[in-house]
Formats: sequence, structure tokens, C-alpha cells
Amino acid sequence: MLELVTADGWLMIPLLVCSVITVGIIAERFWSIQTTYILPPKVS
Repeated sequence: MLELVTADGWLMIPLLVCSVITVGIIAERFWSIQTTYILPPKVS
């Protein structure tokens, strides 16, 4: 993986940072939008 980053140059660093941020946002959304938190107790 490090070889790919160094071979492609400096532009890969912002792409990797954006990818990590995106994965973090997706994980947070999956965690916070669970059916137990959204549905009222009588529905489930």
C-alpha cells in the first residue's frame, strides 16, 4: 500500500485522507441510525 502512495505522488495523500474521513462518516451514520433509536418502542 505504501508503494502505491509513493509511486503516485503527492496527490494520493489528500485522496487517502478523504477516504478515511468518508469511512468514518459512513460508520458513524450506521451507528447512529439504528432502528432501535429511530422507531418508537411500540412499533418494533
